[in-house]
Amino acid sequence: MAVPSNCGQVGLVFSLLSLAPWLVFAILAWRCLQHLVRSVEPAATTAMTDDA
Repeated sequence: MAVPSNCGQVGLVFSLLSLAPWLVFAILAWRCLQHLVRSVEPAATTAMTDDA
C-alpha cells in the first residue's frame, strides 16, 4: 500500500479509491451469477409442473 489509510485525508481518499477494482469485479460477478440463475429458472419451473 503506497499511502496508509490512517494518513489523514489523503489516506482516506487512497483507501476508498483502492476499492474501485473490487466494485467492478463485484458488478461483473453479479451479472454472471444473475445470468446463470435466469438460465436455470425455466428448467426448474418446468420440472416442478411436470410432476403434477
